[in-house]
Amino acid sequence: MIQVMYCFEVGNLINWITEHEETIRGWVISLSTIILAFVAYLQVRASHRQISESKLQRRIEKHNEDLKELINYWWDNFPKPPTTGFEIFRVNGLFSLDYFSSELIEQNPLFLDLKNHIPLKFANIMEKWENYKALLKTYSDKQQGIIDKISNRQNEKLDFTFPDEAVFIKAIELLTGNKHYDYKIEQITNLEPPSFQLSYDYFGRGYNLTTNSVYYEELDSIKINFEEISNKVKNKYKIDIENLIKIEDNIKKIYRELMDKLNILRIYPEYNNMTCEYVIQKS
Repeated sequence: MIQVMYCFEVGNLINWITEHEETIRGWVISLSTIILAFVAYLQVRASHRQISESKLQRRIEKHNEDLKELINYWWDNFPKPPTTGFEIFRVNGLFSLDYFSSELIEQNPLFLDLKNHIPLKFANIMEKWENYKALLKTYSDKQQGIIDKISNRQNEKLDFTFPDEAVFIKAIELLTGNKHYDYKIEQITNLEPPSFQLSYDYFGRGYNLTTNSVYYEELDSIKINFEEISNKVKNKYKIDIENLIKIEDNIKKIYRELMDKLNILRIYPEYNNMTCEYVIQKS
């Protein structure tokens, strides 16, 4: 009985399919078209996503390279610390051996963005940088304060008034015992008797201690007067100079810390948070 009913149902189904063959064929073609269209859509979408991800990756790589270049530039142009008695260090001054301007690095717009990418263990590098700049300014101001005091002291009646900065450097030499400087004698004329100039030379730079040429016999008295006033300055401003050297030591300590951190950052393969506004372009 069941077999008879099954055969009857199958027969009806076959008859129905035969009667509606054209309709079913249309459905199949429509469904196949929809499936193919959907597969094509998925392929296009995947392709667009791949292209978008590829562009994003290239922007990330480019930004990473720009940051690395900035850090290398910072490293190469990092302002050197002063050395008391070796130079006259002035922030933004004409007489500093290491002309210092934070704008060399900070005028780069990426510098503000750099803090967003520095690894956590180097997070205080910007704070130390600000501290370093402030100490350089403090050092420069205090150094100039001592030189101004020397200028006022030279109003005393002496045979010669020497350059304030030369006296400052000589006083530090006398205080620290670090001998780096020497006198330079230059013949000015070939007349009889010849005349000379006396300069105080330090590391290729120097101050002329005589405004006019003098006879050779006068050179010793000029040296004596110069060392006398320098010794007075050493005794009078000993505490000021020692405090200046302490600031120098602190500056050099921070300098070493910053250079060590920057040296490590220079070789980082990829920095943090590479999804900033330079990478993710906002509409």
